[in-house]
Amino acid sequence: MRFRKGTEKEKTETISNSDYTQIVTRLRTMNMYSVVSCLLSMNNIRSAIVHQLMKEIMSVMSVSGNRKHGDVSYLMKKDFANLKSFNWHSVVDEAARKCPVLVDLAVALSLSKADMERVDAQNSLFPKLGLVYSILANARNRELSKTQRVVSMLLYDNICDQ
Repeated sequence: MRFRKGTEKEKTETISNSDYTQIVTRLRTMNMYSVVSCLLSMNNIRSAIVHQLMKEIMSVMSVSGNRKHGDVSYLMKKDFANLKSFNWHSVVDEAARKCPVLVDLAVALSLSKADMERVDAQNSLFPKLGLVYSILANARNRELSKTQRVVSMLLYDNICDQ
């Protein structure tokens, strides 16, 4: 697993002349997908794009569940009424609002092109996406544990507790 920290290098790193020429050539086509394909084919630029996306997600998640900023996550509300009305759509809606790139990548990883068109395949993905997001959000902020509480209640007095 690779974790990448920001460095001073990111402020001064430049692209090569050949990469610059390739990018300008693609820009002249005015085809957005051609430009993006070109950028992603260059490992240093691909890494820079991933790094920027990581910074964006970290920024959004740093205030997730922060009551001072008025952002109370769905996963933070754990009173009886909220636990009783738990639904995966609300978890995935929050994930899509806070981390749309993460959700898009998870959907692309989970569904084939044909399944992306099928409503039943999309609906079956909600619990899986919700569980993944809630586990990752809880790893970042322990207060975001609604899903874990619901699962604990469902498995209470079950063989899984042994």
